[in-house]
Parts: sequence; structure tokens; C-alpha cells
Amino acid sequence: MAGIIGIGVDVVDVERFRKQTEKQPALLPRLLSETEIAEAGSRFFSMAGKFAAKEAFIKAAGGIEDFSFQDVQITSRGDRPFFRFTGGCAELISNLNAKAHLSISHDGGIAIAYVLLERLGDNGDAKHEHVSGSGGLGGAK
Repeated sequence: MAGIIGIGVDVVDVERFRKQTEKQPALLPRLLSETEIAEAGSRFFSMAGKFAAKEAFIKAAGGIEDFSFQDVQITSRGDRPFFRFTGGCAELISNLNAKAHLSISHDGGIAIAYVLLERLGDNGDAKHEHVSGSGGLGGAK
């Protein structure tokens, strides 16, 4: 039966995120994949948004045992962020017969991410990759 499995939201102070990851160099590679870091470049607002998206996903899923930040990757097509799940998170999405909707925004030194996990109908195929846009004035930053 189709319906909402869960919702999650997370807010990250971009400057605090930058300071923590610079103070603890091993932290950033644990939170974000090499690809995510490369896509963000030196834009800490983008890295903070990706981290917020992962935290929001955990909340939408109701908590995940043996969670690896590397199993949830955030990438984009243009200004539209989407998830790419691997490992245990891909298995979770498949078992739930779900897709994940994602919106990320940045403003005033804050990054926010909102995730909605939706159960697909009985005839729907589980998606391990789902595109969902982020709105706002001027699009995603």
C-alpha cells in the first residue's frame, strides 16, 4: 500500500560544520564520499547541505542500525539534489519498496534538508535513485 513512511529534517550551521571538519580532518571523509567532496569543491554550504540530507534521511527512516554515511550519497543534476543509495541503505529502500524525496536549501549561513520517504504501491518498483528538486528564490545554492 502506498503512503508516507516517514519525514525527516535537519539543519546545519555552515560555519560550525566548516570549523569542525577543519579541526578534525578525518571527519569529512567519514561523513561524505570522495565524489561528494569533489562535487562540493570548497563550498562548505554544499557539504553542510549534503550532511544535513543524510541526517534527515536517518530521521525519515526512523533510525538505521549499522548506518554508514558512505551508503547514502547526495549528488545533483543541475540544481536538483537526489540520493544514490548503496549497501545497507539500498537494501533498506528496496525492502521498504520506497523512494526518497529530497530538498536542500542554504541561506544565511544555514543549510537545511528535508526528506520524505514514500512507500510505493504494490505495482511500483523500488528506486535506489530518485530525483526531487529543491525550490526557493534563485534555486539551490
